[in-house]
Amino acid sequence: MPKTPALSPLTFLIMVTHLVLGPGLVSAQPLCPDPVAETQVDAHFRRIALKQMRLEFGRDHLRVYGTSHSPVGRDMIRVEAYADFRKPGRADLSTMRLTGWVSRCQGTVIVRGNTWLADGTLDVPRYGGSDLPGSGIVLGPDSAPTHVIAFVDSRCPQCHRLIAYGRELAEQGEMRLELRQIAFLETPEEAVHDTRLSETELIQGQTAQTDTPDYLDMLGGLHNESDLDKGSEHFARATTLIETNTLTARKILHLTATPGVLLLDDKSNGGYRLTSYWEMNRLFQPDL
Repeated sequence: MPKTPALSPLTFLIMVTHLVLGPGLVSAQPLCPDPVAETQVDAHFRRIALKQMRLEFGRDHLRVYGTSHSPVGRDMIRVEAYADFRKPGRADLSTMRLTGWVSRCQGTVIVRGNTWLADGTLDVPRYGGSDLPGSGIVLGPDSAPTHVIAFVDSRCPQCHRLIAYGRELAEQGEMRLELRQIAFLETPEEAVHDTRLSETELIQGQTAQTDTPDYLDMLGGLHNESDLDKGSEHFARATTLIETNTLTARKILHLTATPGVLLLDDKSNGGYRLTSYWEMNRLFQPDL
């Protein structure tokens, strides 16, 4: 009898793959109806990466260059590039290495932790007012170009700086800022005591014993040292408000540190989204 020829390792692998995955997945099928051409991947990434960098560092002195890519599958492509940018408070430019991924089928780009759609829309959760139980003191006019909700802790030094910058921007009409007090670093009862929240307009309305500037001073680090009536209805309501704000920060926004800042970037639908560390700095220190 004639001998059956031995299978080469490559032939054996192809046969097994056909059996497991099916012949349609092995043959050269079109990737998708209208994929991003590989020759356009670098330019597409640069365009989206510029949007990401502008989000974090503003529009001045930005450049994305030195792009290169390598496929990591039929659809996904890994892209590397360099970006020149200016950090807040620095006159000289810094250089950052960017690494991201491009989907040829979807045109989506992942860079610096954000996902961008092919049309340049940032693909992140957005929240309306009814999605965020709780409330806070509102500063600045409704006509301000920037609307922000900030979750702040009275014992957080970074929050103290944010409150100081935010008060200035609100007074200048540049920002509408809602400051929601939370308790990440202390108990809700201690948070109420720190700021005398139970005596503010948030709890007592027009009969408030503590005016807003004094409350903001205490929220910004000048803590209250006087006793409060912890058995009063106002103290209980203030404690509940702190608990509600804190629950919103932890369970809905999934914040693990303070401050947490939401920016209104979809005014037609009232949609707020979380900002990154660098974008938060840019929003509150625009003159740097």
